[in-house]
Amino acid sequence: DCTCPSYGSVLQRAIKTAWLALDEMDSQWTPVHHSWRLNERNYGDLQGRSKAACIEQYGLKQVQKWRRGYSERPPPWADATRLATVDRRYDAPMRKGADGDGFPSHSESLRDCEQRLLPFLQGELTAAMESAVARAHATADTSGCEYEVPTVLVVASEHVLRGLVMQLEGLSEEEVPLVDVPYAVPLVYQLDSALVPIPTPWADKPLRAGWFLGDPAKVRAAKAEMQAELSPPSGEDSCLVSWTGHEGVVEREWRC
Repeated sequence: DCTCPSYGSVLQRAIKTAWLALDEMDSQWTPVHHSWRLNERNYGDLQGRSKAACIEQYGLKQVQKWRRGYSERPPPWADATRLATVDRRYDAPMRKGADGDGFPSHSESLRDCEQRLLPFLQGELTAAMESAVARAHATADTSGCEYEVPTVLVVASEHVLRGLVMQLEGLSEEEVPLVDVPYAVPLVYQLDSALVPIPTPWADKPLRAGWFLGDPAKVRAAKAEMQAELSPPSGEDSCLVSWTGHEGVVEREWRC
C-alpha cells in the first residue's frame, strides 16, 4: 500500500482546497506538506487591486505583460508594506534568507515565480515521486500483481501552476502566456517511470501532456471567462492576438 503525500502552499485558500479535494477522494488521512514556494505570485504594488483598476491606470497591454508575460515585474511594494506581510508562517525562510531568494520579494515576474518553485520541484516533489514509484514497483514484485499507480496531489495558485506547467511541458516564453488555469479545476498529468509527462490527445494547445479534469463544456466556459478578462476592446493594442483558424478553431498567439 503506497501512501503518497500531498502538497500545498501556506495560504488559506490552498489549504482549504487541499482539504476539500482529499475529502472528496476519501483520502483525508493522506499527509499534506506545506511550502511557501507554492504560494501565489507576489504582484507587489498591484496586490489586492482589481484587473479593471489596473487596466484603467496602466493600460491593457502593460497589464497583459505583467499578468501573462514571462519576465516583467509589476511595480514593487514599499519596504514597510513588504515586511508587514511576514508572519510566523515565514519564520524559517526569513531565518535562512530563503536560500538567497531575498524573501519576501518586492514583486515577482512569472520567471521569478518559476525560479522560486524550482528547489521544491527538483528536490522535495521529485524525491517523493521517485520514492512512490520505487515502492509501487517493490509491491508489485513481491505480490505478483499489478500495482496501483501512485498519485501525488499539488494544490497551488494560478501563476505557480503556470510555472509548474512550463517546467513539465518545456513550454517556451511565447507559449506560457497562452496557458489558461481555470479556478478549482484539476489539471492532470500522467508520468512514465522516468517522471516524464506522457502526451495525450486530451490536452489543449499549448499543452501537450496535461488535461483538465471535468465537464469539457464547463472547462471551456471557465477558460473563456478568464480570457475575456484580458481581451482588448475593438482596436486596442494587445499582446494576446486571436483569430479563427481551420474548421472554426480559435487560434491565439502572444505578440509582445
